Amino acid sequence: MAKDTAKLKRERAAINAAALDAVTMRLGGDRSKLGRALGISRATPSTWSEVPQKYVRRLSELTGLPPEQILPDPYPYH
Repeated sequence: MAKDTAKLKRERAAINAAALDAVTMRLGGDRSKLGRALGISRATPSTWSEVPQKYVRRLSELTGLPPEQILPDPYPYH
């Protein structure tokens, strides 16, 4: 069971990292530009492993990406 949980966590991390990369590319390919676009410290997004939920709607508006692509939940029933 622990192996399954660890595998799910790795898969989720990979999916969220890809989503964060997609958002970053839409905003110019630099995480500091992501911070600037959100009006937060330019360094803050470099610490993220996924987009915090409170920024999903704004990033969707800025990038044209649907919210579920910005913060995907690959295991909605777990």
